[in-house]
Amino acid sequence: MIWRLSFSQRTAILLLAVAFLLGTAIRFFQSQRAVPEALQSQLFPDSAAAADFRARAHQVAELAEEISNRPININTATRAELQSLSGIGSVLSQRIIDYREKHGPYKSVEALDDVYGIGPKRLEAMRDRVTVDTSSSIAKSDSTQLYTVK
Repeated sequence: MIWRLSFSQRTAILLLAVAFLLGTAIRFFQSQRAVPEALQSQLFPDSAAAADFRARAHQVAELAEEISNRPININTATRAELQSLSGIGSVLSQRIIDYREKHGPYKSVEALDDVYGIGPKRLEAMRDRVTVDTSSSIAKSDSTQLYTVK
């Protein structure tokens, strides 16, 4: 009986069945994630503890956002820190470090334009996410560790 349907009709029925099963599975897993009221009362016996927990979670979230928005010092940045910048992968981050080790600390953000693979567009895109701190400490970084010599 189903074989008398055209190919497009069978495909439509199959897609509807898959969509139904997927929606049912999503709804099931969402209901399993919900914390039952009895468990909530055991975790937070009074509302003051729940409010304190929410306040601390909010502080942690604000701190994480502040850290993620802080500019990266290209004279001390590790390979992983450089890779957190948009458009900078493992190869380009290593080139930035190699250039720094060969030519000394960067004197300005514009000096990144001398690194092969960083042109005016990429430099402009990351200008607000990087900074140069030319303090008295000299930093040498490789792909895994940061060494500071004073």
